[in-house]
Amino acid sequence: MEGRRSEIITLLLVTALVLGFVGYYFASFADFLGLQYISAGLGRLILFIYPTLVVLLSMVFLQKRPTASEVVALAVTYSGIALVISNAMGGSNTHLALGAALCFASAAGYAVYLVASSQVVQRVGSMRFTAYATSVASGFCILQFLLLRPMSALALPVQVYGLAIAMALLSTVLPVFITTEALKRIGANQVALFGALGPVTTLFFGWMGLDEVMTPVQLAGAVLVLAGVVLVTLKAAK
Repeated sequence: MEGRRSEIITLLLVTALVLGFVGYYFASFADFLGLQYISAGLGRLILFIYPTLVVLLSMVFLQKRPTASEVVALAVTYSGIALVISNAMGGSNTHLALGAALCFASAAGYAVYLVASSQVVQRVGSMRFTAYATSVASGFCILQFLLLRPMSALALPVQVYGLAIAMALLSTVLPVFITTEALKRIGANQVALFGALGPVTTLFFGWMGLDEVMTPVQLAGAVLVLAGVVLVTLKAAK
């Protein structure tokens, strides 16, 4: 009995190590690297193909075939995203392929995390697993800093640390725990599809807080994304 418990704990730690690295550290790092070579709009477009990857991974490894409503929701949602950030795809960029590959790698890493963690949280609980995975990712971030940056790089104004703490709590810790709990309740496919709201909320917040232009094409794209999410909501409610 004790040996079995030890095996389960070891398996949990290894799983948290791998998924924390792939889903949080690697996915975030690859995303930020990709944004050095391509625009943020194009980067979001590529990153938000991860719902499709989640559906495909679930079909291959979990024998979960996508339903008709999920297929329709994907088509509607991605049509909306394409409209919202289509203007970001114009122009020439010699590093387009590299940036696109890095953002795709980020999307793939997060898709793997969603599919795998959706199975793990059912056994160990969403809060515990999320704490393990994010701690692992934090450890890799600290290690990267110690290897690549001098300690003097920590000498920053107090305001910078205040903003960093606020962003860490409100934009990282809270959403991560909410996402993991959602994985437990509605599954990876639905969580991934709801994630497509990200580009649209960014669009609206930019319009409200940064005085960015809201064009009719962008509004049409936002409506399509919201329609796709409504399809998922109706399915989950049934």
